[in-house]
Amino acid sequence: MDKGGPVTNFRFEDLNELLQRPDVPINYLVEGLLVRGTVSCLAAKPKVGKSTMARRLAFAVAAGTDFLGRTVEQGNVLYLALEERMEDIVADFRAMGAEGTEPIRIHASTAPQDAILALADLVRTERPALVVGDPLFRMLRVRDEKAYAEVYAALGPLIDAARDSGTHILLTHHAGKAARSDAIDSPLGSTAIGGAVSTLIYLRRTDAHRLIQTVQRVGTDMPETVLSFDPDTRNISLGSTKYESDSLKIEQEIARFLHAGQEKTEEEILAGVEGRTQNLRLALRNLVVRGEVLRHGAGKKNDAFRYSISRSESAAETRERESRISPQTRTNAVQMLVPNGQTEEILVPERGVNSDGGPACQPASRLGDACGVASGAETVFLL
Repeated sequence: MDKGGPVTNFRFEDLNELLQRPDVPINYLVEGLLVRGTVSCLAAKPKVGKSTMARRLAFAVAAGTDFLGRTVEQGNVLYLALEERMEDIVADFRAMGAEGTEPIRIHASTAPQDAILALADLVRTERPALVVGDPLFRMLRVRDEKAYAEVYAALGPLIDAARDSGTHILLTHHAGKAARSDAIDSPLGSTAIGGAVSTLIYLRRTDAHRLIQTVQRVGTDMPETVLSFDPDTRNISLGSTKYESDSLKIEQEIARFLHAGQEKTEEEILAGVEGRTQNLRLALRNLVVRGEVLRHGAGKKNDAFRYSISRSESAAETRERESRISPQTRTNAVQMLVPNGQTEEILVPERGVNSDGGPACQPASRLGDACGVASGAETVFLL
């Protein structure tokens, strides 16, 4: 039987015609972070704070308020809480200041059997600004979560529905037990999860901090940076980078070491203060440049450089001054640590680094600001 000519459902457009069209700005839901019409994944190990962060995002979109210091497009929100109690969710939104007028609808129950397809249909019908699915594996029905092709195909309907509707879909997901050098490999199961989404947000926790990092198809990756968390209002704000925090800590330790004794040589400082040798040397040089540490001697064999704390500086004064520096929003921060206290934090790794593993630094005008924010680092959240 003659089947006639070839049949195709592909729709091609001529490049020349496409180039004649005016440029269309990126339609961000959260400026520089989440794009309308795409899917993102928020991955973290259990109890790190991914659900809290997802709810803060949902409230910010519904109320039209900033999220992590970034502007947000206000719109309707659908929140699928598939493993938490409604009472806990409502308590979180109430603490955030919700009045009940915010356009948020919540499903706090199990997911239907064909949850992905059902959600895709719902997105196309209602076209909300944001959908949160918390967590992904309560919706994703696959036989082998490590099978790339199976997982990728299962996510396909959501990706298509987001693109067709202009909705942004955020899926929370568990991270693997082992730390990964590349954040794209952090989600538990197949790398198809990190590869399929437009934005991957990775949260992790150390003994003293919680950290955040993003890998983005559109926009600039967020590096490892500190966030502060207000437990009363559930508000999250960006702080400085992990690298800056580490640098500040080293400088403070050097200052304390010198304040406690007489003049010390560089070798004595390296032996008496904990840290990588290269980082200690850099911190010492920055302290000298800023005049917070004085250098004596000729730097020769029989007259080695000796260092002492400046009379105008003290560790207490330094800590007091740094505590008055308010957190600043970072486009691409470097890893940063934050001390434990009433607040907790989150970090995110950096990509532009020197040979010693840290970002390129220039002497700064004040203690703790020796390094600028480098591209591709992580960000720290206090949650």
